[in-house]
Amino acid sequence: MLRTLPLALSLLTLVSSAVHAAAQRTFVSTAGDDVNTVLNCSLAAPCRSFGSAIGVTSPDGELIVLDSGGYGPVTITQAVTI
Repeated sequence: MLRTLPLALSLLTLVSSAVHAAAQRTFVSTAGDDVNTVLNCSLAAPCRSFGSAIGVTSPDGELIVLDSGGYGPVTITQAVTI
């Protein structure tokens, strides 16, 4: 049992890191929700604001707007395409 604990912790760390990795392509929608940052603002689960989406977008990535609307202010601190 004690031998498998380090392996389990290593796998948990690996999975946790993969979930929070930046996405090459993120999405925003007026019907989105900013809690979707845990899902990297995917097409199936878009974010509501530019600020939340840009936080999970990788440098040189794309932030795609699915519909017209007010997405709030954003400070762009990396190279992205909107």
